[in-house]
Amino acid sequence: MIKKFSKSFLAAVCAASLVLPSCKKDSLSSPEIPAVDATISTASFASSATSAPINSFTLGINGHPLGDLAYLGTPAADQISMIKNMGMGIYRIGILSTSDGTCTVPKVLQPLLDAANAGKITLLPMLTPRTMDFKDSETTAYSKGKTLGANFAAKYASTFKYYDMGNDLDVKTILGGKDGRSTEDYNQSKLRIMAAYLKGMSDGIHASDPDAQTMISAGWVHWGFIKYCENYGVKFDILAYHWYSDMEAAIKRATSMKISDITVTLNGLFPGKPIWITETNARPDVNNLNVFEGDQNTFLTSFVTKCKANPTVKAVLVYELFDEPYKNKDEKHYGIAKWALPYTKSLNKLVANTFVKLHLNPSEDTEAGKPTTPANPTAPATPGVPVVTDLLTDLLGFTSTKPQLVKVAAGINYYTDRDYQIKSAPSYLLDASLIKTANNDKISKLNSFLSFKVSKAATVYVAYDPRGARIPSWLQGFTKTSDKLGVDDPKIANLTVYKKDYSAGTVTLGANLAGNALGALCQYVVMVK
Repeated sequence: MIKKFSKSFLAAVCAASLVLPSCKKDSLSSPEIPAVDATISTASFASSATSAPINSFTLGINGHPLGDLAYLGTPAADQISMIKNMGMGIYRIGILSTSDGTCTVPKVLQPLLDAANAGKITLLPMLTPRTMDFKDSETTAYSKGKTLGANFAAKYASTFKYYDMGNDLDVKTILGGKDGRSTEDYNQSKLRIMAAYLKGMSDGIHASDPDAQTMISAGWVHWGFIKYCENYGVKFDILAYHWYSDMEAAIKRATSMKISDITVTLNGLFPGKPIWITETNARPDVNNLNVFEGDQNTFLTSFVTKCKANPTVKAVLVYELFDEPYKNKDEKHYGIAKWALPYTKSLNKLVANTFVKLHLNPSEDTEAGKPTTPANPTAPATPGVPVVTDLLTDLLGFTSTKPQLVKVAAGINYYTDRDYQIKSAPSYLLDASLIKTANNDKISKLNSFLSFKVSKAATVYVAYDPRGARIPSWLQGFTKTSDKLGVDDPKIANLTVYKKDYSAGTVTLGANLAGNALGALCQYVVMVK
């Protein structure tokens, strides 16, 4: 699994320097990408037979059923049943093999093979390159890789059609301070050994299983790793890639990269190669887990839709089936099923229920596939990941804390970092959507501070500090009203309401002191209706 971005990358993205120390499992996050209608056709979730080629779009899932505690208490047949009920057709599993190619836990694997065969679910083995050693020569590395691949395929050629050769191998070779787009961004000595090993593994697999389909993977913008392997002569039939919500958000911010859709970028780099996204999910924010299910549902439904629109993308595999609470930090929370009774009784998270609805109710395709408001709408949502109400979508904040959505009402807090409450509001604003930002952002001068999309014609209201001697240039396009938003800020009792009508589409607002604004001592408040 691709790891989280280090915090140093945040500054790099903001400066568009694109320097990424490495991809490890942490969090990231400028609006350049067209909004995507987050609906998914149920046809995209058709299951495929275990041995059948995957030629049309198929949804899948990752899991650790051969040894991780969270999986061992759920029978293989039940895991396959869950996967089938969500309309998924692929189950990616990690496999460690012995010297003769046999899976190290054959008694655990066999029930899974039987259940997958009965359920017509394709198992994708991620074969661990356990004999790879950077101290080896290229010749030795090639030989070791070929032996491992040939022995494994000889054992399982009748079982597996697709072979994923290793995981996060790009991370093991990248140099510090490099973003991974160039083949020169990697330790060349290590890269040669890795490429030789993978070449041997692929050659060995194809020697034992001529019909095999092999794949190698990378994540973020580490395509330089795959380019090197390709130039070295590594045979791979499928381009695998890992892509998470923070990566999706980062390409919006780093506009100099000119990436609006990672799958289209990969098409240009590797023409003719079918693409499988073998890992994807929203990054959990361990400080705001009460909104994660909504964030996860929103990102995954939107990203799957985007991938499905590209005919070269044949599969998208969510990481992963079950939560694993005993792991470190956000690794605990990636599951699309959570535990009611560890580790025997699980409950679907929001996105799993969305997939089930899409699979079982084709007529509800449009509504079921739409992202759903997080269970706690007063809590923050991940920047760069759409947050959905009936009217407002694709909320993106370049703020010190994550924007939050609430409904306008007397008594609610209107900042994310203060306890100040709304005391009164014009009647027409009651129940409007309010976007909470941090009062600490009152000194910001960004030209693009908030961005969101309205699904139909709407009016945007901005309550601004009347002490401001000069309002921001972006606010000058609004109409000043005689209405006030009553607040209990100890230093001011009312904010002046400005309004502007927008047609359906994207709305971008500048910061509190953008464009030579002067005198405002508190952050403005945004309401939409």
